[in-house]
Amino acid sequence: MVRLLIVLSLSLAWPLQANAENAALRIGTYVPEQSVGIQRVIRPWMDAVRGELGDQVRFDEYWGGSLGRDPFSQYELVRHGVLDIAWVLPSYTPGVFPQIHIAELPNLARSATEASLAAWAIHEQGLLGGTGNVHVIGIWTTDISNIHSAVVIRNSSDIKNLRIRTAGAVQADFVSAMNAAPQTLDAVETNEALQRGTIDGLVQAWTGMRSFRTERLSKSVYKVPAGAIPFLLLMNQESWDALSPEIQAVFTKFGGQALARQAGEAYDQMAAAYETENIETRGYAINQPSPEDQVTLEDRSRQLHQDWITATRNGQVAFDIFQKTLADLRAEN
Repeated sequence: MVRLLIVLSLSLAWPLQANAENAALRIGTYVPEQSVGIQRVIRPWMDAVRGELGDQVRFDEYWGGSLGRDPFSQYELVRHGVLDIAWVLPSYTPGVFPQIHIAELPNLARSATEASLAAWAIHEQGLLGGTGNVHVIGIWTTDISNIHSAVVIRNSSDIKNLRIRTAGAVQADFVSAMNAAPQTLDAVETNEALQRGTIDGLVQAWTGMRSFRTERLSKSVYKVPAGAIPFLLLMNQESWDALSPEIQAVFTKFGGQALARQAGEAYDQMAAAYETENIETRGYAINQPSPEDQVTLEDRSRQLHQDWITATRNGQVAFDIFQKTLADLRAEN
C-alpha cells in the first residue's frame, strides 16, 4: 500500500501528454516483457495501432512492474492514472468485475477463442461491472484449463480426495464438486508442493504450465474443460477522453472483438503446440473423459453454473449472452 501511494503521488506530477493530434501513453503491467500476453497479444495490438497512426501515438513501456510490482494493484494503477494502459487480471480484483468470471466456469467454453469472444460479448452488451473509471480496450482469456497431475487421472473417480491447486473461487468450487480438496497456492508454492508431493495436481492451462515451468513436474492431464482465466486491457478514462476521435477509433478497431479473436487464437495455437511437445518428448499422458464421465462432470458443473448465476448481478443475462455467443460460434464452424 505504501508503494502504491508513492507511485500515485508521482503520477500527479506526471500527467498524460495528449492532445487532439498526438499522445504519449504509459503502458505496463507487473509481468515480464517475455510473457505470452505481452508478446502474443498486447504488443501485436500496439504494433497494429502504430502501423495506422504513425507518430500520432507513442507507447512508453513499463513491463515487469517498473511502475508497480504488486499484481493486486494493477487495476488501481490504471484507475488512478499511474499507468494510462494496463493489463489487469480480474481474479486479482475480487468483486470488481464479477460478470467476467463466467469464463472460469467449467464445461462452457471449449477454447480460448470461444471464451474470449463470449466474454467480450458480455461487455459489449454493457453488463461488465467495474468500468466506471476505466475504458475497456480488450478482453481475452487463457486457453482452457485442465487438471494436470503428478498421478495419472483416468476418470472422474480418480480425482476423489486428491489435493488440487486452484486459482480463484470458481476453480475451487469445481474441484470441491469433484470430491477433491482445493489448495490455494501461488505458482512458486505450487511447484514446490508438487516436488514434495504435498499436492497431487493443479487446475491450469497449457500456457500456464509452460510459463511457470510446472509441466516438468507433472506427468498427465485429464482434459475436462475447467474454464479459462480472463484478462482485461484497460485504459484510464481521463487518458481515453483526452485522445482524439481518430486515435480512439484506431484503438477500437484493433481492440474489442478483433483483439478477443486474435488473442484467443494465439493462446489456442500455443496450447496445442505445448501439448504435442509434451506428448512427444516426455510421454505426457493425455486422458479424455469417457461419455459416462462427461455426464457426471456436466451434472456437477450445472449446479456451479446456477450458483454463479444466483450470486452474480445480472448473472442470468450474462450467462445467456455467453451461451448464445458460444452457440453462434459453433454454428459458424
